[in-house]
Amino acid sequence: MNERLRQDPVFRFLCGFPVASQTPSVSTFSCFFKVISENELLERYYLNIRYRCSVLKGFTTA
Repeated sequence: MNERLRQDPVFRFLCGFPVASQTPSVSTFSCFFKVISENELLERYYLNIRYRCSVLKGFTTA
């Protein structure tokens, strides 16, 4: 992912990084993913997004 972020300005923009700036280092990404995986933050974030999408599509109500 880090390699693609460095090489692809569109991907970098879509991930929320400024196009003209450097991306975080591999070690920064590694530490970040370790923290969010240890406390289930990523799973809760994913479930929240999935729920919001299902509400927007009319599959469920809020």
